[in-house]
Amino acid sequence: FFRLLLMYFFAGFAFVVSATFTVAIVKSNPENASLGNAVWLLVGFTSIPSVLIWDWVEVKFSMNKALCFAITLHAISLLFNAFFVQLEFILIAAFLFGFSNLGVVSLTMTLAGREAPKNPGKEMARLTIAFALSLVIGPSIAGILAEINGTYFYPLVLSSLLLILGVILLLSRNKEIS
Repeated sequence: FFRLLLMYFFAGFAFVVSATFTVAIVKSNPENASLGNAVWLLVGFTSIPSVLIWDWVEVKFSMNKALCFAITLHAISLLFNAFFVQLEFILIAAFLFGFSNLGVVSLTMTLAGREAPKNPGKEMARLTIAFALSLVIGPSIAGILAEINGTYFYPLVLSSLLLILGVILLLSRNKEIS
């Protein structure tokens, strides 16, 4: 369970970096500055149906594949924000973030419930604590990196790398995830 817990901590770290910096990244480019709030709406509206879609993906392909795919899409969204300033890439990044973030949450909680059917609340609580800790720690680390380097590049890449590590942790588990 520790690997799942660590993966979820990394997912929380990446979530808070994305949530904290998405609008700021858009507004930092004078050509797109007026679109910051609209881009955040794209994130939100994309999130709404995503849980139902991720449920379908999990049923069709397996929990392991669905969760790895959701995490990977979020990592890609972070890399798009790190490496591209063009509006079309920012919009794709916002869409991917919106589509993936609640999928990671719902799939991880479902997995915890399946792995601890006698007391799913206990495992879900542990996961929630890990996620909450990352929401506290993440902005501090990301903010320091951004301030020291004068760019969002490093916190975005760090977050993406943590997500990739999370996928590796998920794949390294010895459990067959159904």
